[in-house]
Amino acid sequence: MSVAIITTASAEYKEKNKHAVLAKQVLEDMGFKKVKFLDIEFENPNKLKKFDVIYINGGNPFYLLHHLKKSGADKIIIHLANKRVIIVEISGGGVVLSPNINIVDYFDKKANVVKLKDLTALNLVVMVVMVAWPDFIIKEVNIRPGLEKEIIFTQYYWLYFIYISFLFTFGFYRLFIKYRKSAGIEKQQILYLFLGDALSANSAFVTNLIMPWIGYFFLNWLGQVFTITMVGFASYAIIRYRLMDIRIVARKIYIYFGIATFTYGMFYLIAWIYQNKLGSIFSTTGYLVGLIIAPLFVIVFYSVERLLKITANKYLFVSLYNYQETINKLTDELNYYIDLDKIISLIVDTIKKTMQLDRAGVLLINQQVNPVHYQIAKEPEKMSARTLFWPEAGFLSFV
Repeated sequence: MSVAIITTASAEYKEKNKHAVLAKQVLEDMGFKKVKFLDIEFENPNKLKKFDVIYINGGNPFYLLHHLKKSGADKIIIHLANKRVIIVEISGGGVVLSPNINIVDYFDKKANVVKLKDLTALNLVVMVVMVAWPDFIIKEVNIRPGLEKEIIFTQYYWLYFIYISFLFTFGFYRLFIKYRKSAGIEKQQILYLFLGDALSANSAFVTNLIMPWIGYFFLNWLGQVFTITMVGFASYAIIRYRLMDIRIVARKIYIYFGIATFTYGMFYLIAWIYQNKLGSIFSTTGYLVGLIIAPLFVIVFYSVERLLKITANKYLFVSLYNYQETINKLTDELNYYIDLDKIISLIVDTIKKTMQLDRAGVLLINQQVNPVHYQIAKEPEKMSARTLFWPEAGFLSFV
């Protein structure tokens, strides 16, 4: 996938902006093949159409919105968003996606260096901002050494309560609708996200929203802890449901960390032996013992590495290990059958079970005849087999 980083908002630094440089580095480390800076103030905004992800870097919202409208990039971004192109926004870059940037003008009129009068923005997202004026929600905060802070609320705290409740309820509603419309792996992922967010949010509601209202602050610290539940469920959804690259990276980290820990420990163990038992590494005894320790260390090192890989494959990352085991088992079972329908059914059923697919099928292609002969040997949902005689281009278009 490719990413365009719009640097226009940072009028002074552009592509040298530290946040833009960091974003480019992070995106490249994540595996994006093409990450380019794009300044719509001087470059053709139609270049945005060539990218899969649009990343709007932060800076001056007035300056950015001015050049978005001047160049026509605003209409292009709206068009791309409607086509489901991913739009990522940071800081000032995010404000221009809202219906307007009046909130920025209210707090920082001096930032409007381009004298922008029409503050209407792209209207791609709805941004709700609640500003706590002094003494409106919170009257005072008492610092208590060794204890949680005591917050004295005003009579309008209920507005804050309703505001937070609405935001979370709306978020859960959107997640639920997404769950209802999804299927297969995506549905399972959303389910785990929903459960994790619900457990975390509802628990924090009690300790950080309701209890402080009635004067109990001793469990305030649990609000941050409950986010572990949310992160845990999200991590499980990622690792459990087919994001193989993440599981492979986690497996490698586990193995490398184990090897590093072993090497670190052995280094200090050997150093301790030389210092306390042999006197010096440069003594005659030290040289002789070193000739023994060196090959032993190599042998033990590879044994530990092998043990870590076995542990990772068979116990910690069992699903990755099971793919190889499944292939071996399938190969053995296929040796017992000669009936093509039975073989195809076994392959399809094994693939569906192992890769957690909703549907799978087998397509047989005979390229020895003209036109090419296609036969659906096994269709999803156990439909009957049929033969297809489409020209190559037509068939590909159908697929």
